Amino acid sequence: MNSSNFEKLTLTCYTLSALSIIGAASAAIIYFVMLILALTAVVTPLPAQTSAAMRYEAAVAKEQVDGDLKTAMDAYEKIAADPAAGRDLRARSLLRLAGCQEKIGQQAKTVYERIVREFGDRPEAAQARNRLAALGGQNTRATASASMTLRRLVLPTSAPMAASDTDGQRAYYGDAARITLSFGDLSGHASNVVLKFKPGTFASSLSSRDMSQVAIGYLKASMGRNALAVVRNDGSGYRELPVQELADPSLQTWSVMDWSWDKRSLLVYTVREQEIRLLIVSVADGSSRVLMKGPKLYAIRPAFSPDGRFVAYSRYGSSISEFFVVPTQGGEPRRAYQIPALSNLVDWTADGRYLILSSQQSGSSGLYLLPVNGGQATGEAMLVRYGSFVEGRTTASGALVYMATPPGGSWRLFVADLGVDGPGIWRRLSLSGGNGNSPYPTWSPDASAIAYVARNDDAGQNSGALMVQDISSGRERQMYKGSGLIYCTWGAGHSRIVCSEFNVEKTELFSIDPVSGARERLQSFSHIAWLASRSQDDAAFYLGRISAEGMPELVRWDVASQQETILAKIKFSDELRPSQDGRWLLRTTGDQILIRSMSSGDFRVAATTGVPTLGDLTTDGKSLLYRGVEAGKPGLFRVSLEGGSPQRLGDIPETGPCCSHVSSISISPDGKHVFALDKDLNPSELWILENFVPKADKPK
Repeated sequence: MNSSNFEKLTLTCYTLSALSIIGAASAAIIYFVMLILALTAVVTPLPAQTSAAMRYEAAVAKEQVDGDLKTAMDAYEKIAADPAAGRDLRARSLLRLAGCQEKIGQQAKTVYERIVREFGDRPEAAQARNRLAALGGQNTRATASASMTLRRLVLPTSAPMAASDTDGQRAYYGDAARITLSFGDLSGHASNVVLKFKPGTFASSLSSRDMSQVAIGYLKASMGRNALAVVRNDGSGYRELPVQELADPSLQTWSVMDWSWDKRSLLVYTVREQEIRLLIVSVADGSSRVLMKGPKLYAIRPAFSPDGRFVAYSRYGSSISEFFVVPTQGGEPRRAYQIPALSNLVDWTADGRYLILSSQQSGSSGLYLLPVNGGQATGEAMLVRYGSFVEGRTTASGALVYMATPPGGSWRLFVADLGVDGPGIWRRLSLSGGNGNSPYPTWSPDASAIAYVARNDDAGQNSGALMVQDISSGRERQMYKGSGLIYCTWGAGHSRIVCSEFNVEKTELFSIDPVSGARERLQSFSHIAWLASRSQDDAAFYLGRISAEGMPELVRWDVASQQETILAKIKFSDELRPSQDGRWLLRTTGDQILIRSMSSGDFRVAATTGVPTLGDLTTDGKSLLYRGVEAGKPGLFRVSLEGGSPQRLGDIPETGPCCSHVSSISISPDGKHVFALDKDLNPSELWILENFVPKADKPK
């Protein structure tokens, strides 16, 4: 149970999944985006349309919550064929139908063609065209067994689980409080407690592939020292491994990355100020040796080969993805393969004949098999299927358990009127796409619309567009289609939306006219950066980036002088947001919101929230609005920046237990509205893919 998943924070700094623009890194491939411009007509649904909408929501629940794709597909087909249903609902139903077909390995081309033919004026048609282009351009496909199967795993807990926590039949899982680690079947009925921890001490765990043992990693911040332990699945045989590297005072963070297939060794990743190291640690006595070392952000998802002779890892940079293999008995890493696209190593197949890759080489995310022999690629990567593959691991039986972004995405956005006495009725906004990453909503100057980013992670559709939605009608219009990760800001006094878009090691800053869609280039940066905010006079822009030390920092870029000034540096676990008036910096660390002047000074505590959350300042700049918890019940709170007791203003939407995610509050420029952005506690689904490896050729 990688409940903290701290290894992902140090390994995937190219993908930044924060509610604000500066903050926690995500373990996923770079997220691309969409944004839509709103129309203003109010549409009142007819009774038949309302009925169709209810059937649509039920179908989404079947697909997303129950994992019952067949029932959901039948429902989508019926809605699409219902002339009483609105065109928007029929188009969305067809798009989801196609996504389900691709998830189970069926041909979806006919459905995509129908969307383009019948709904060519809608955003769904643009997404369908993207998929058709990707499907048409993919000529290399793996010939998997005809008995290949895919099913969603029903998990025994609501607490987060990773692909490495289960083999599809049994699982290690914890409780939301991160105090108990249990082991049992996926029903949750036949289970036993493996370990109990003191509050705040459990950091992460990684099970062996046969599920017989689990490695536990304790961070210095929680225990006062770094420690690595192993224990059997029945709770017996607990012992700490005396790994000398973990006592090094220059060590910043570390993580257990993989078990060898024979359970004799662990692969440990360590981070220092200027370098990372991969260590092979003996499970027998804790002795270790350095397998490879390199600059920060170098190795991503290293994995042992089944025979134990090699360790493979991936690296992304300079517009290509590179895959390296290093012999476990010593020697220099060798580049085995490279792809001119964003790709990541998932694992090896159980027979050792292929590396499993998650790649976007066709413009859409998919699962690929790369044939290898002796640590070197022997052919091109072959497509197994399209879809979202956040991370995964091969089980001892040869199946692949992987994590995927759920249909409809992980993020929920609610809006309410904001009066002196608190919020009115909260209303959920329907957003396009299936975001695994935050949609990064931003208010229009008059608060009548929001701009946001969206992409279809759940269907592997990574190309996106810049969108704006009218708050009253819910109608949208696409404004800009990007090819990289986009962050945008709009807000008070600005007629144009400003966005940053980066691809690998280059960032473009540009503005978009929300009426005509006209795009104007503002600046190009040679490094990766993302737009956090802008000054009210547009004389400066605030950009987030990864520092030379490998940590997030906020810089001010002055338009006239073209100079950058570093304003603040934070940890990956923190969140940072400039205030709308540009006077303050708001920072979330744990369950506290800190504040300081934009120009200089130390952060001071503005509120203790009880949950990880990012607040916003009221338009007069005198108070902080935030999501808090009182007597176990979430609510919207206000506290004066001058001090005093917080005031509970009213309820706030609750999307699930709050543990590892951060919620966000944003007040409209006129101060009359507020939106709440929240993420599901367990935002991803776990699936198991079996019999997906081509049969080996018979020896001649």
